[in-house]
Amino acid sequence: INAEYMGASKGLVSNMLPPIIAARLKRGEYPIADPYVGVAILFTDLVSFTAMTSEMEPKALVTMLDSIIGVFDQLTLENGMEKIKTIGDAYFCVGNLVKQLHDASEVAIDTGIEMLDVIQRFREKYPTLGMRVGIHTGNVIAGVIGRTTLAFDLWGDAVNVANRMESCGVQDTLQISLATFEQVMTMDKYMFVRRNVPAKDKGTIPAFLVDAHGNDGQGLPEEMLGQMVRGGETFPENFTTQDWVEKIEDGVVYSSSMASDEEDEDSNHASM
Repeated sequence: INAEYMGASKGLVSNMLPPIIAARLKRGEYPIADPYVGVAILFTDLVSFTAMTSEMEPKALVTMLDSIIGVFDQLTLENGMEKIKTIGDAYFCVGNLVKQLHDASEVAIDTGIEMLDVIQRFREKYPTLGMRVGIHTGNVIAGVIGRTTLAFDLWGDAVNVANRMESCGVQDTLQISLATFEQVMTMDKYMFVRRNVPAKDKGTIPAFLVDAHGNDGQGLPEEMLGQMVRGGETFPENFTTQDWVEKIEDGVVYSSSMASDEEDEDSNHASM
């Protein structure tokens, strides 16, 4: 019985934790706590799920959620991301943690877009269902905690920022932080809308909505369509996101005309 129990326990640990972390635990290493740099952190949260809990039969509700999470698990695995956990109806995964992922920010965005597409398909059966996605790229501490129930989790300001990107996002749209934007701003497959969002102990911070439907604006609110800018050549070589943050008010996007104005200003300063 003990052997069977130990075998089942080891299998459960392997499923709950990244294989490398599980192996360290099996060797007797505890506690486990490691710093990681440049991690792309993705949060999703279902919109209207709480209302659905009072409208649907429990088994039907959980079956729906399990189906969604199952597809998310598969996308996360296929894209080289790592699932951390689900929190109620929220999904938490990362890129470039235990498994190295050099283009983690791009992969996280593409994963988030695919997740939004999944929700769009589920909406055919559940019309009120929606979702927000938030992503931030930064440094974290990851480790294992607990005695009776082991949990692999992440800590750090980067986790809080990623969560804020989701909670202050727009339904059925993906929102990324400045740090993530800086990793993908040269990629012309994305279109962005800059905005400000509130953040605990930080005041307001810059954020960027990403078009999630083929760069045609369908993934953004209608009132924002005129504010979209494409990544890549939209931004001149000497452009810095800090210029954007300091000089442009919330809701106004960077444009090539602003680049010309800045170049004129630089010329004027140079001649003074």
